[in-house]
Amino acid sequence: MRKRFSKLVFYLLMFLPAICNFFLWDKLPDFVPTRISITGNVSKYANKYSVWVLPMLSILSGSLYLIIGKLANLQEKYGNNNEKYSYIFALVPLSILNIINFYLILLYFDKSLIHFSIYNLVFGSLAVGMILEGNYLPKTKVNNWIGIRLFGNIKNDDAWKTSQKFGGITLIISGILILLGSLFILNNKFLIIYTCIVTLSNLSIIILYTYKITK
Repeated sequence: MRKRFSKLVFYLLMFLPAICNFFLWDKLPDFVPTRISITGNVSKYANKYSVWVLPMLSILSGSLYLIIGKLANLQEKYGNNNEKYSYIFALVPLSILNIINFYLILLYFDKSLIHFSIYNLVFGSLAVGMILEGNYLPKTKVNNWIGIRLFGNIKNDDAWKTSQKFGGITLIISGILILLGSLFILNNKFLIIYTCIVTLSNLSIIILYTYKITK
């Protein structure tokens, strides 16, 4: 049931931008905003056909995760955990693409929404996704496609399990920190810098820890 639900949400997020833009196509103006600057203002307008960029990215991203899930599942001896969790991991980029697409769509019709910070919403979604992925990362089985794959940890089951468990914990902590930042940091520039610091710190800790347990 859980796999069916995650798969349903996966396909919904994968195709929803295209479906939405298709039905709203005739109502869109000839030129639409396509870029929001760090100051929160529209910095670029383009032909209305540019609204298909995000739906195409969503479909391409979803297709890539489908392929990765299948490949990762081939390396799993029993069950299909890797394929199942690849759907869950894909929800992060797909959700962000959906948020940006719908924000721009709404902005076409209501210019006052420019005062609402899309950056806080995107980074908040990223944070929730990191927390979600952190919970499922320790459950992935040894493979070459998803999970933490560093310093030959795929050659040792204990090293793999330990690195995934540790990575899951640090991912959850980083997600909570970024979520707090998205709630309380209202300056877009500071929010971007803060998120980069937290993310890079998390990656560095994971790399150093995985190196330590594999050497």
